[in-house]
Amino acid sequence: MGVKGLQTYIENFCPDACYQVSIRDLIYTYRRETEREPVIVVDGSSCLRYLYQGVSDWVLGGQLKEYIEMLKKFVNAFQSAGARLVIYFDGATVERKRPIWIQRRLRNLQDVYKIFDCLNKWKRVSYIDQTLMQLPAGLGGITRFLFKELPGCEVRTSIRECDEEIAEYARNKQCFAILGQDTDYIIYEGGQYYLSIKDLNLEKMTTINYNRWALARHVHIYPAQLPLLATLVGNDIVSPDDLKEFHIDVCHRPGGKRYNYSSRIRFDILISNVAGYIRTLPCGDNLFRVLPGIAHRVFRDERKAGLLETSIRSYSSDPPREHPVETPSDNWNKLMSMAKKKLIHCEIPPQLWAIMNCQLYESSTALEDFREHDLPPSAIAFRPLRQRIYGLLLREKPTSGKAVIVTEWCMHGEESLNNPVLVRPVILQ
Repeated sequence: MGVKGLQTYIENFCPDACYQVSIRDLIYTYRRETEREPVIVVDGSSCLRYLYQGVSDWVLGGQLKEYIEMLKKFVNAFQSAGARLVIYFDGATVERKRPIWIQRRLRNLQDVYKIFDCLNKWKRVSYIDQTLMQLPAGLGGITRFLFKELPGCEVRTSIRECDEEIAEYARNKQCFAILGQDTDYIIYEGGQYYLSIKDLNLEKMTTINYNRWALARHVHIYPAQLPLLATLVGNDIVSPDDLKEFHIDVCHRPGGKRYNYSSRIRFDILISNVAGYIRTLPCGDNLFRVLPGIAHRVFRDERKAGLLETSIRSYSSDPPREHPVETPSDNWNKLMSMAKKKLIHCEIPPQLWAIMNCQLYESSTALEDFREHDLPPSAIAFRPLRQRIYGLLLREKPTSGKAVIVTEWCMHGEESLNNPVLVRPVILQ
């Protein structure tokens, strides 16, 4: 989701922070001024819909050759313009974002049901509303390995939150740009440019650039205060619903009338008024000293200062702390060290690392109609197989006498994500 309403606000009310650019011209200028190789860090997960749009049949899926040709075209376009691509993909979902993950899976399920309703009624794929498009299950998993086969591409999987790692990599390596579609990148201090994948014209090599400095100027705050703006407007960590009372408090209708809970506050009014409140607050480390007071104003609860701090620090531009490398002391540590390296360099699927590291498995919404009961849902049908895989992966994990349990978040119906399922691995003899 990123920052709720921020893209709409920038595109409609902040033209200085949102404008079309020629990627070739930017690369030429960057080379001339820095004498460095232009590196574009690509948010692969947010680019999947753009990359798959060239595939003619998304309902039946399986158009692998057609999809590979699109990936080649994408990579060749940037390499011909003189840029090198570093492509990041998501690892496992960060637990603090599990509620957002569940909301999206349930929303996708309603679209899937509409697709099956269309098929049952019209019997023709061409009649299905294209706005219901669903990416094939496992597309993100296979795309990272397809990119690895293309020359000149460096492909990585994130250990932490993907957008945090992308911004960190772009900042530390002084990269030319980030290419993706997530308003969090406007908040981060990352690459020199943040380029939109949604507006990318691959033939002309043009797109929209979002400028965080111009956004900060427009709302009259410092760029370092953008993380607080994102937090108080609403993002993946601080829910906009939980901020509703605060938004009503700081915003007023024309004429001074007060909004109510059913009112929709326009994003231009909301963001400008939240920025006005931020201008009354201290900057830098002094901000964290007054977070309890801010939490009281925002939530009427000083105990939620920690939530605000978590959100603000998630956009931190501080360099990562270096930890001493420990020599693996036993076979399990050696396996974990090897698995982590292979994950980062996309040599194993992220599911393997999630199972070994935190005993977690998740599966998303696919094109399945759970209202029909002639066949079991795939998530349930394949559970016995997964249990045996868990047994293989966790066979040598030290247990301290405790039973090893894998937490599964698997979509197989409208109530399937109310609580996780705890699954015991099956050890093969």
